[in-house]
Amino acid sequence: MKKKIMMIFLILFTSLILSGCFFSKSGPILKKPDRLVDPPLSFFEPKVESYDPSTVSPLIPPKTPPVTQNLVIIFDSSLTMNNPYDGLSKIQHARLILEGLNNALPEIPLRTIIYKLSTCPCQDDNSVEVVFPFADHDRQDVSSAIIDNRFAPSDSALANSLNLCKEELSSIDDNIAVVIITDGNTFDASPIQAAQNLYHEFGAKIGIYPILIGDSSWGKRLVHKMADQSVSGFVQCGDCLLDNDCMHNFVHKIIFDPPYKNWDRDGDGIKDQFDSCPKTPEGNVVDSTGCSPDTDGDNISDDRDECPGTPSGTTVESNGCPPKDRDNDGVLDKEDQCLDTPSWAIVNPDGCKKPDQDQDGILDINDDCIDTPPGASINSRGCWVISDLQFASGKWELDASHKNSLKEVVDIMKQHPDLRIEIQGHTDKTGPEGLNKRLSSYRAMSVMKFLIKNGIKTYRLTFMGYGSEKPVIKNESSKNRYLNRRIEFNPK
Repeated sequence: MKKKIMMIFLILFTSLILSGCFFSKSGPILKKPDRLVDPPLSFFEPKVESYDPSTVSPLIPPKTPPVTQNLVIIFDSSLTMNNPYDGLSKIQHARLILEGLNNALPEIPLRTIIYKLSTCPCQDDNSVEVVFPFADHDRQDVSSAIIDNRFAPSDSALANSLNLCKEELSSIDDNIAVVIITDGNTFDASPIQAAQNLYHEFGAKIGIYPILIGDSSWGKRLVHKMADQSVSGFVQCGDCLLDNDCMHNFVHKIIFDPPYKNWDRDGDGIKDQFDSCPKTPEGNVVDSTGCSPDTDGDNISDDRDECPGTPSGTTVESNGCPPKDRDNDGVLDKEDQCLDTPSWAIVNPDGCKKPDQDQDGILDINDDCIDTPPGASINSRGCWVISDLQFASGKWELDASHKNSLKEVVDIMKQHPDLRIEIQGHTDKTGPEGLNKRLSSYRAMSVMKFLIKNGIKTYRLTFMGYGSEKPVIKNESSKNRYLNRRIEFNPK
């Protein structure tokens, strides 16, 4: 029995060892199914270690003239480009491809600019370095820069480089090829939007040609979407470019034979390849170039413009007319919550009148007397003051001019039978305060007697002398002291 058990155990142990050998051999295939589903071209092409870019000769130009006259090279030296791929780092692959591309360019007039994406890990802001300013291509200078290791790894700033490219090339009239050597691992979609902005700026003149380094699934999706933003863009596998024929074919395509897509993204009936206005608004009538006549330059085509001849710089609505402001209060109707505000009114940003309860033209926030009756003469503080009701120094009797000025008060009191007022007498600071108090009281009482004599009931009137307690201005000059010697009418 024991021999039988030992035999079974021996058979099981031997089976485990054999199966372990089988799984260890098949393990790499099971762990890397992507090599079966989507094998990189490097599997079929010569290994990168044996690739020598110096063997790449310049492409012999065909008989047809070049379509592209300007070349932008964006070299991604971000940190992810330092990751290993196929025996070397991605950036080593990229540098070899860049050198091969430089050698493969044909001997034709070609203007080149080279950017390097970089961000110091100790800094927060992305940066883009212009390795070579926009100028005639110089093969030797580019080769020297590669040898001098000017393409050191750092954080990605792909979107920034495309935006800077747009600014740099804004004055270019002929066609532009943008070659981006990258693994696509920016992990955000901003490069896609930046590529779209390039297309909107240049239309069919721009071609975006990413060279994908590595086999990142995210990077593949990103660079394909970037390439699709341009009319002739396509993605080139970096592994393929390690073959000289593939490199020559790539250069021939981007310089002499861009593969234009049969698209019409703004739907104006003019294919993107021939559309000089790639952002024409939907519904615009366009000419053979894809542009809409817009005589007044307000971005509303003449066929939809209800207000032709709008002055330059005027903000307009979708019908080409300036936004309406029916009550002329300076707040557009679409933002105005009070559409019937009087044109003279001072309004808030919402188009409604600022508080002025007594409607004397002095806003409540600046009004010391917020219940002044309509028609009353006011000073800068919003208070009811008869400006020429002044007294000579030490005097309180009313003269003919005083009585004439007080007719305003009599009229207002009669128009508003429920109005009650306090008649306030004020002096300047000259003389003893006790004398000033008596003098201001006498002046207020003189005014009160006049109002009673002219039909105003006594119960509607009170008077008070404040002396120099409440100056409206500092008593520093004869003019200021004159203003402080006054009578005010304070509604109760």
